Amino acid sequence: MIPDRTIPPPILPVEDIRWQPPGERVLAGGNRLYTLPSPGLEAVRLDLVFPGSTWTEQKPLVSEATVNTLREGTRTRDAETIAELFDYYGSYILAYNTRDYAGLSLYALRRHAAPVLEILDDILHNPVFPEKEVQTWLKQEQQSFIIEAEKVSYQSNAAFLEKIYGRDHPYGLRREVSHYAQVTPADLQQWHARNIHCNNCFLVLTGEIDEALLREIEERFGGEDPGRAAPQLREAPAPPPPAAARETIPRENAVQAALTLGKRTINRDHPDFPALSFTLTLLGGYFGSRLMRNIREEKGYTYGITATARPLQRDAYLSIRAEVGAEVCRPALDEIYKEIENLRKTPPGNEEMALVRNYLMGSLLQSLDGALARSDMVKRLVAAGVPFDYLDRFAGQIRSMTPERVQEMAVQYLDPVDMTEVVAGKCNGR
Repeated sequence: MIPDRTIPPPILPVEDIRWQPPGERVLAGGNRLYTLPSPGLEAVRLDLVFPGSTWTEQKPLVSEATVNTLREGTRTRDAETIAELFDYYGSYILAYNTRDYAGLSLYALRRHAAPVLEILDDILHNPVFPEKEVQTWLKQEQQSFIIEAEKVSYQSNAAFLEKIYGRDHPYGLRREVSHYAQVTPADLQQWHARNIHCNNCFLVLTGEIDEALLREIEERFGGEDPGRAAPQLREAPAPPPPAAARETIPRENAVQAALTLGKRTINRDHPDFPALSFTLTLLGGYFGSRLMRNIREEKGYTYGITATARPLQRDAYLSIRAEVGAEVCRPALDEIYKEIENLRKTPPGNEEMALVRNYLMGSLLQSLDGALARSDMVKRLVAAGVPFDYLDRFAGQIRSMTPERVQEMAVQYLDPVDMTEVVAGKCNGR
């Protein structure tokens, strides 16, 4: 029978995310290994995550520089030898660094896991941070940053974070070109000694897992490091009290203006967070959102605009961001505030609610689709300090959202009176 292709398939609501939490194993030194078996994958990924990052730095950039130059040489291997060995075994390492944690992801074939884990062990415990390699990395990153810092999108977002958190806060610190010249290999050695060890680490393992692999990982990364405790976090100054703030960063050679507006808000551990996420998605969190329909499709002011909540480990903020032409900068801002006010005054309709609900439930399913995606989710949840049943509770609130609840969230959390607005570039009419 030939299907009638003029009839679209039915849209079925997502009823169950079927989230299977990871296995959890407490290692000898007290750190935890989370496991997500994926039989038949023939490969493994091991994440080692070290909390602290910018909260333990004496200088900006040190945590990022440290994790990215661990592979540049150890007491027994130089950078070239390390790179050749990873290539030989068909493996590689990715380093990452956020404002709250740093880490490494090791990708390896299961049959080569033992020799690759030995190399990773050497990199983590015996790095030497050679002067030449460290300076090369710093210079390359400095050049990339110089290019990035010229973009109005970067300038707008960096100034926004500085305003809502303060320039001396880890979340508000604005990177400068001069920071790259201030970092030395000695700084990296010191930060490594305080942060990169088994007493300040959790691990996430996914792929083809067996007892032999678990024993190998525990032997190399599960023991207690004598005399090394979790690093002391810096005491951050209190962020400024919420208040309306407006800033324009003029750039005469810019053809666009980058807009960022928002404020500090509730975090994942707050019972309202799923409802706020729903509300921001309806406002500007997906392609069919109100801001996209108005400012992109109807007005043609931008290629894209987003509204989202950004949970961090020790705080959270919400922001609305877009890049628009200089000649329509003021009208775009006016339309953003108009859409916020409409949402605060009038509950959305049931059809719009169903669309957002299906989008969010589908996005949640997509974030758990596949072994590596589930591993990323576990890493985020553990780093954030939230329990694994959070996803089920999040999905439950999304399914039960009502138009009145959306309006309530908009009234409570989207008041423009205490929002910060930063515009970088040309904004005619301001």
